[in-house]
Amino acid sequence: MSHDTGSIGAEAETVQPGVKELDETMFAAAAAILSAAGMLILGVLGAAGLYEGGVGMMQEWHLFFEPTVAGTIAGIVEAAVFAFVVVYLWAWLYNSMSAA
Repeated sequence: MSHDTGSIGAEAETVQPGVKELDETMFAAAAAILSAAGMLILGVLGAAGLYEGGVGMMQEWHLFFEPTVAGTIAGIVEAAVFAFVVVYLWAWLYNSMSAA
């Protein structure tokens, strides 16, 4: 059984009573957008000399992030790709387990 949830073409299918299937692509895209936005905010704050502790941690954890324009763009791409892959796999695993 499927029905329109009214959200950008996403459909939620009931797998078991009370359990809805996640749209892996939409869920992962939302995570990628949020991750990219967070990286953009840190890049802007870092360039302004603010929130240096958080910027320093991001520089340690991400290969390409620096508080420069190029480093911020590279960090955004890295964060978005990483978040998309991880959350897509998590949603796929969730759907696989709820279908069992």
